[in-house]
Amino acid sequence: MILKAKEKHLNDLTSLHRLVLGDTSSSKFGHEFVKNLYKTLIRYDGARVWIICNNREVFGFISVCNEIRTTTKWIKTNLKTKHYLSLIKIFIFHPKEIFNLLERIIFDTNAISKYGDYPSILTIGISPDLQGKGEGKKLIYLVDRYFKEMKYKFYFVDTLSNNLGAIRFYESAGFKRIFESNGSILFKKTI
Repeated sequence: MILKAKEKHLNDLTSLHRLVLGDTSSSKFGHEFVKNLYKTLIRYDGARVWIICNNREVFGFISVCNEIRTTTKWIKTNLKTKHYLSLIKIFIFHPKEIFNLLERIIFDTNAISKYGDYPSILTIGISPDLQGKGEGKKLIYLVDRYFKEMKYKFYFVDTLSNNLGAIRFYESAGFKRIFESNGSILFKKTI
């Protein structure tokens, strides 16, 4: 069943995020960082987080925002000092992450300057044993309905350009590539 995520789901949601999105910078910043990210999104009116779960286990998630630039600012203002300190620690022990973060900032800046403060999927993930069984598409259809109800005609998602599985998934779900820069691809879906 698909439910709107609540704070009681944060630990399971965070663990699944780190499992399926382990190569992303946010995952590398640690459990508490990711947990705070979702806590902030759950509390923010301009974002939604849904989970796929049974009675005991979260095995899928998707988070979206109505305006990417506004949501990013909201997230940054809600990070605590300890989260910024964890970033510094990551950069000290994994200096390559500084370049990954800079590439991400440049990509986001270019995409926002080109397309404005757009609606977007922030994160999506399905437990590895359920990937390829239609659960991700269920989440995309939910997001289609959500953004339609919000009167949007399209929305976006991005992924790393070397993430071939995500690229195939987004294209099969009706997204079109519209922008590529700094190792990432921005997709747009018309609804």
